[in-house]
Amino acid sequence: MRSHLDIDLAALTQNFHILQAECPGSLAAVVKANAYGLGAAQVGPQLAAAGCREFFVAILAEGIALREVLPDSIIYVLAGPAADERPAYLRHNLTPVLNTLNQCRAWQSTGRPAALHVDTGMQRLGLAPAEVDALPLGGLRIDLLLSHLARADEVGHPATLAQWHAIEAMHVRLAAIFPELRLSLTNSPGVLGGELAELIDAAGVNHLGRTGVALYGSNPLQTVHVNPLQTVVTLLAKVQQVRQIPANTPVGYGGTYQAQTPRVLAVLDVGYADGVPRLLSNQGQAYLAGKTCNFAGRVSMDLVTLDVTAAAEVHAIEEGMAAEIFGAHISIDQVAEQAGTIAYEILTGLGQRLERCYLNPLVA
Repeated sequence: MRSHLDIDLAALTQNFHILQAECPGSLAAVVKANAYGLGAAQVGPQLAAAGCREFFVAILAEGIALREVLPDSIIYVLAGPAADERPAYLRHNLTPVLNTLNQCRAWQSTGRPAALHVDTGMQRLGLAPAEVDALPLGGLRIDLLLSHLARADEVGHPATLAQWHAIEAMHVRLAAIFPELRLSLTNSPGVLGGELAELIDAAGVNHLGRTGVALYGSNPLQTVHVNPLQTVVTLLAKVQQVRQIPANTPVGYGGTYQAQTPRVLAVLDVGYADGVPRLLSNQGQAYLAGKTCNFAGRVSMDLVTLDVTAAAEVHAIEEGMAAEIFGAHISIDQVAEQAGTIAYEILTGLGQRLERCYLNPLVA
């Protein structure tokens, strides 16, 4: 088998339970972008078997695909319905997140439940608070009030508390109109950080947390360095060739790696077409034969070269051996930091030619 992903569904389940224990109220799973690249058709049923009842996707097509494997779950579509999409929402029993007054007006005649997104600080999707006065109330059924935390990864930042107060006041106001109204605010860092838990409990609201990247093993908190979550995804590459080079030999495109002593190199069958960022050239690492080995030269489309000299001193490096690009020994957060990005981008950028191997499923 060439380079591939091992996806541990038991670890995914454990992460859901860890996050549920930290979340006031119930917890929904965010499985947009094909479950952050890991496969919504496999991740969704696994989480449903673990007790998750509500799911969020980004666009209509994702909702339709998820409905095929989750016939009984509540599926929210964050983008909300375009004018020509309403029949598909109804046909597939999908719940829109209404972001604009036009979407609210178009949905009100359906009599079907919806979530309402009010922007409390992102300046992204959602109604401005002042627009709530213009909600078309005739026939509109809002069961969930939603907002999105902008800086929850920075534990203690005052913006998080300000957003809570804004959405709590909005919830009190709208609950007088929609008596069954629930509230959804916390995202992955908001759940794991826990700073809003007491306030949510004290308010007595029926709260629905939303978690995405934390389910998949990434630590979403900037200021907490010990990750309590389990490793879910491991990217493994195969050693395709081993070679010895003399001192001062340039390696790879542009010859950007050149050692002053003889080296042993291993060429891996993975590259930026598989989602290994080219920005890891000469600074990324892989774990091979019990050693952390440095990338030697530029990451190319299909290949990465490792300097395995230290590993070769204690273990023969041979064709066919597996090297971990990220996983239990090198976290996806480390890889993201080295590439100057975030784990979200690493996960969603994983290439489609990587075979996804699902381990320890609860459901077939």
